[in-house]
Amino acid sequence: DLHDAAADAACALGAVSDVQKYSLSVLSHATSLEDKLNAMLAIVKSLRMSLALQEAKQWGVKFLQELGEEPCRIAGDPQLNSDISSMIKLIADVADESILNLKQSNDKKLVGIMKLYHEYFYIFQMVEPGMLFSVSHRMVQLSFERGLSEISPLAFAQFGVTALCMGNACGGYRMGSLALKLARNLGVPGLVSSIIAIVQPCVAWVSEPFRNIADSH
Repeated sequence: DLHDAAADAACALGAVSDVQKYSLSVLSHATSLEDKLNAMLAIVKSLRMSLALQEAKQWGVKFLQELGEEPCRIAGDPQLNSDISSMIKLIADVADESILNLKQSNDKKLVGIMKLYHEYFYIFQMVEPGMLFSVSHRMVQLSFERGLSEISPLAFAQFGVTALCMGNACGGYRMGSLALKLARNLGVPGLVSSIIAIVQPCVAWVSEPFRNIADSH
């Protein structure tokens, strides 16, 4: 716990070398994979915040593989396109209330994976945007298969952009709207501003007048 606290404090102060020192110490002393999750996230987040993006990506790949995740796929991959289309159809066939009432998960491993993917989303926006579809698809897939976590609202907002880019503008807008409702239902109001920053400029124009979008800012 002391190592975790030191790593978190160093991350908040932007002391990347200290974050790595404390976090690697946590990783070497932890007795279970779940104990390592905060340290994994601290390393990737601190590197991303210091714009050491390639290094952040490399650590993220390593950690997600340790957590049992498959490598992300590039946009245009035929199987990825098929998987995204299937997920869009699944969401379209499920009523809003059913999505809002999906079971919630307290699985620390799941939350850790989702947080790492969320860091990945920021990293790929700057260094490899072709991977964003894969990341958003996997985050929503995990939310359906293993339960909602505190990061799930952001996953739906991000996947709404993916759906729009795949030609399903109305579906993308619905996912963005669901993301805001999920954030409130899950008691994570701090995510609302981040979701609005994704939804309003990227998908809300499909169904909302531009004046409403401008007023929301």
